Amino acid sequence: MRCENVVRSMSARVLLALLGMLSVYEACHAERNYYHPLAPPAPPASPQPLIPIPVPGGIPSLKPIQKPAGAIVLDSSLCGQADADAGFQVALNQAAGKALWIPPGCVVNLSQPNGISSNTTLACGMGGGVHNMSPLRCAGAPDVIYGNNDTNVTIEGCTMTGTYDPVNAAADHAWMAANGCPNWIYNGGDVATFNGGSNIIFTDNAVTNLFAQEGLFLGGVNGATISKNAFANNFQNGIQFSSCHNCNVTGNYAVDTNIDIEDAGPHPPGLSTGVWSDNTFVCVNGSGLQHGASPSCGPQGGDCILVAGNACTNGPGQTCYANEYSGIIFENNVFTGPGMNLVNGQNSGIVYSNHTYTNGANFCPLGFQ
Repeated sequence: MRCENVVRSMSARVLLALLGMLSVYEACHAERNYYHPLAPPAPPASPQPLIPIPVPGGIPSLKPIQKPAGAIVLDSSLCGQADADAGFQVALNQAAGKALWIPPGCVVNLSQPNGISSNTTLACGMGGGVHNMSPLRCAGAPDVIYGNNDTNVTIEGCTMTGTYDPVNAAADHAWMAANGCPNWIYNGGDVATFNGGSNIIFTDNAVTNLFAQEGLFLGGVNGATISKNAFANNFQNGIQFSSCHNCNVTGNYAVDTNIDIEDAGPHPPGLSTGVWSDNTFVCVNGSGLQHGASPSCGPQGGDCILVAGNACTNGPGQTCYANEYSGIIFENNVFTGPGMNLVNGQNSGIVYSNHTYTNGANFCPLGFQ
């Protein structure tokens, strides 16, 4: 669920790290600012490697990315800098219409939103990427990279991390309840968010360890390809789509992270469209948000949940159109592990075929019941 009146919108090279944006929607965030001063202290900004979680068969390798021809190379002084926002935004501006290359092993620590322009590629060498330093808060955490109505934007090969450590899932879950948070992180903390625009490509990235509403958000986008990424160990969602047209998700691997498809208010069928195919969704320890949930279908949904068209939220009491999500197709996906549940919205209209459910994973056709 978001403030949506403004359309906002693992392998050797994946550092499952304890590493960490004010959103451009500060006015929107001000409507529901759930930040409390009792938030846990921010971890160190420098990368703190975590032990990769055990996954049957292992986490698949991501494709190493080569430096694009003519790319602007990020200044090495920004690598590991305590807060590199100013320099990183300058680099993105210099690379507008071209490509920005983050060298192998270079981690860019960020705490403010950084805008990416149309016709621009952000590419990273092995182990290079960005780190969102935000600690746990209920709302209003900054989105580290954002695009507003931009076209032809590519992000590839990047390790994108936050400050969430799954070891602390129980304590973090309890903190949210004790500090009056809603039942989810509301608005912000994304490593990449696109509000409007078209032809967004997000491929061969690792999105891990985030305190965020989601790692990647696409809202009101017309045309996107999300392929061959790894989403792991995120407190809440790895991906959220909202009113996303022709947005296709294929060949991704998600473990201990939630996924959400939820329009910004009711829309007639045909706005949210796309194919989700050949993805693998795994639950080992569960997402932080779902800590303590029953693994079976029910009011809590499960330990790791892919929520498909259960709501269309922009205000109290709103109800989705019947078959609002009928332009979305799910096919040939694998769900595995206790509590790895595909939670279908009643009357969503989503078409499902040829899925595999193993080791306690479930299809929940009636939603959160």
